[in-house]
This record gives sequence, structure tokens and C-alpha cells, in this order.
Amino acid sequence: TVAQQQGAGHQQILAGIASLLLGFAYSENRQTSFRDRHIDSLISQAKILMQENIEQNLPGKVVAQQIGMGYSWFRRVFKEYTGFSPNQYMQELKISKSKELLTNTDLNSQQIAYSVGFETPSYFNIVFKKKTGMTPSKYREFTQGNRLQPQNELSNFESLSDKE
Repeated sequence: TVAQQQGAGHQQILAGIASLLLGFAYSENRQTSFRDRHIDSLISQAKILMQENIEQNLPGKVVAQQIGMGYSWFRRVFKEYTGFSPNQYMQELKISKSKELLTNTDLNSQQIAYSVGFETPSYFNIVFKKKTGMTPSKYREFTQGNRLQPQNELSNFESLSDKE
């Protein structure tokens, strides 16, 4: 009732604070056992392995095998810890790396597509536009100072490193 009396925005602020506190409590609970710390370590290893081999399209089964986990358990735990399935996470890595290359290099879209492991440039263009709301060339224009606005920028991926 106090939040209702305070006016616009206060309910949202209180809801955000409550969510933050619940997140801290959940995180603290997740960090308490040795088993959970071990799983954290394995998931971190998997994420590093995926980042280091982005162009190779490592299947989730291979990643799970390399860190010593069964695939179905790995997939379930990986999604629980990151919010993404292994394949989704890999695709987000590819898009993130593509954005970096579009912003900081003169590589063309085809070169970028192959360098981050997309099988074809056309599939890269489709996925990139789906995830960002613009084509790779429009994204490059946007990052080089033009006043285009991303329509559908995926913000979940930028917070992936916060979940480690």
C-alpha cells in the first residue's frame, strides 16, 4: 500500500529490489555445496571450450564428453546455469563475435560468417538479423556512427558473463 501511495515507478522499483534479493538468496544457496562449486567449474570449462572453438561448431555432446559429463545432464545443467542450451549459447557467442568483427575490422560479411563458424553467409545473415533486428551491413553502419537504432537487440547475451 505504501508503494501505491508513492506514485508512478515505485512499485516497479520495489519489485526490482525484491527480485534482486531473491536472486542473491538463490545464488547464495547455489554456491553453498561442494557439488555446486564443482558443477560451476565444469560449466565454466565448457563455456571456455566453446569460446576457444567457436569456428569449429563443437556439438554439445563433444563439449560434454570433453569435460567428463553425460550429454543429457550437461545440457540440463548448462541451461540451468546459463539460461541457454549449449547450442543457443554457441549461437549467441557467434553473434557476439560477429558484432565485434563488424565493429572492429574491415572483414566482409562472408569472411565473418566463415570465421565464426557459420556454414553459409546467407544463414549467417538470417541468424544475425533475427538476433539483432538488422543485417550485418546495417549493424556495421550503426556501429560506425550512423543513427540507425537496433530494433530487437538481444540483451540477454551481454549478461552471460555475469552468470559465471
